[in-house]
Amino acid sequence: MKFKLWFEATKEDFFKLANSQRGKPEIAMNNFQAKHGGVMNYATEHIGDLTHRMSEKATFEYAGYGFVKRKVENCLDLMTQKYGFEKEFEENIKNNAIRYNITEDEYREEIYSALAKYAEEHDKLTTYNKAQEAAKQAAVNLGRREYEKVIENLQELNSHLSNPEEWIKYAHENLY
Repeated sequence: MKFKLWFEATKEDFFKLANSQRGKPEIAMNNFQAKHGGVMNYATEHIGDLTHRMSEKATFEYAGYGFVKRKVENCLDLMTQKYGFEKEFEENIKNNAIRYNITEDEYREEIYSALAKYAEEHDKLTTYNKAQEAAKQAAVNLGRREYEKVIENLQELNSHLSNPEEWIKYAHENLY
C-alpha cells in the first residue's frame, strides 16, 4: 500500500465516504452485474461495500464490525478457494458468452471494461485512514483483476477483526 497522509476527520467525513460509495461506485457495480453472473458478482458487491459498512451512520458506533467481518471472511474464502477464483471467473465468462450469443473475446472486453469502470469509481473515493484505504484498494484491485493485491487488502482488514474493540480503534483512526 502506498503511503498516504491523512488528516483528522469528523464523523460527517466518514458518513460522506459511506454515501459516496453508494453513488458512482455502486452504479458501476450494478452495471457490471447487469452484464455478468457468477463469482465476480459476489466479490464486486461485498468488497465494494466495505467502505460503506465501516463508515456509515447506522453502524458507526461499532464501525460495522459484524457486517465487515462477515464480508471480509467470505470474500477471503472466495478469493483463496482451492478451485481458483480467477479460473472460475474466466469459466463464467466463457459460459456467459455462449448464453448471450457473443464471441468470448467481445464479451471479455465488455466485462473487463465494466470492471475497469468499477475500479475507477472506487479509486475516486476519499479515505481518511488505513482501514478505509485498504477497503477501497480491495475494490480497486478487484476491478483491475489484481487478485493477489485484493487478498492482501482483505488480509490487512482481517488482521484487525479479531475483536470489536480492536476493529473500532482501527476503523476510527484519525477521527476527532
